[in-house]
Amino acid sequence: MQPVSTAKSARKEEQCPLHLVTLHDGPLALAEANRLVRGLFSKVSELDIHRDEFSFHEVTHPQLLAESVELATNCDLFVFATEDGATLPIEVVAWLKHWLNHRPRKETAFVSLIGSSNGGTGGTPTNQYLRYLAERHQLAFLSGTFNIPNSPSAGPTVTKVQQVLRYNPCPEGWGLND
Repeated sequence: MQPVSTAKSARKEEQCPLHLVTLHDGPLALAEANRLVRGLFSKVSELDIHRDEFSFHEVTHPQLLAESVELATNCDLFVFATEDGATLPIEVVAWLKHWLNHRPRKETAFVSLIGSSNGGTGGTPTNQYLRYLAERHQLAFLSGTFNIPNSPSAGPTVTKVQQVLRYNPCPEGWGLND
């Protein structure tokens, strides 16, 4: 007995685009995420991929928060790329929790891609936390690292606010016991 093809079953056979979302903290992390995605899908030429890319700055903006969560809600592949494996901005953690709590239960892969200047293996606090979130929300978790070149410009960027917070108003010598 042959199955009968209906318009409804024909629509199911149509390929929906793969929805990819990348959340990154800068150009180097974004470039590495794009390299990873190209490598993953290099052998599949017919695959239609819908991409959304967000920077940490964008998802922490109050007016873009809801829109970015909505765009990421139904993604099939979520790539989190950062140069800093030690810390996560609290606003990015809040965005991740918001996204995870608003997404439907569907199969999604969560990829953690973390930069390392010393060839680390991904055992960073950020990677461990992302693994915890993925497991808690029943997402497939994959992790990897990328090399950050050792150069003076590759160090952490210090903003004016950080300079002010780190400023020590006490002079080198107080005059007592000098």
